[in-house]
Amino acid sequence: MKKIFFSFLFFLSAKVFAVDRAKDMGRIDMMPIQVQLRYEDSVEQTRQLQSYKGLFGVPLIELNLAYQYKDYRFSFGRSYQNEKTGNQTLKIEKSTTEYLLGAGYRVFQKSSVDEALSIELFANAFYGSVQAEVVTNFFGSSSLKSDPDQVFAVGTSVVGRYQILVVEADFKYLYSVNMNPQYVPVFAVRIGASFYF
Repeated sequence: MKKIFFSFLFFLSAKVFAVDRAKDMGRIDMMPIQVQLRYEDSVEQTRQLQSYKGLFGVPLIELNLAYQYKDYRFSFGRSYQNEKTGNQTLKIEKSTTEYLLGAGYRVFQKSSVDEALSIELFANAFYGSVQAEVVTNFFGSSSLKSDPDQVFAVGTSVVGRYQILVVEADFKYLYSVNMNPQYVPVFAVRIGASFYF
């Protein structure tokens, strides 16, 4: 009976220690599944809601990482879009690649007693680069690749976690001199896994 009692005490103290230790640790979020919508000009120069493609052209798969320590959250994200238009005589293909580094501050948090389930609200700022490449086929092929342009953004995100599952809903406004339009609203939902680190 003593062994069972001491085993229970050891297990309980180890669990309390692990929870206390986890509070002092950061979290890494890996979110490879993403749906992203933007309201911007298409390759046909009409403003419309566009769904961005994924990594290597695979739908929904994208590179998104985040590290959170207490109230601070740092992120890295990649976005890619490929559009085609034209007819038998003239074909235009435009590819856009964007990389963003983000920093956020937690302004709200609500979690369950055991902290297995939590929801957090962040205010975010972003900085990165965007590069576009336009390929035109008109009696031959020509390619024009722009230099990378700086891109800035501000926004907010809601991060929900259950055990190791993490879901992020993100809204931000992008700004870059050579984007059409210069201010682009972006909404994204990401799903992945979260680990203490």
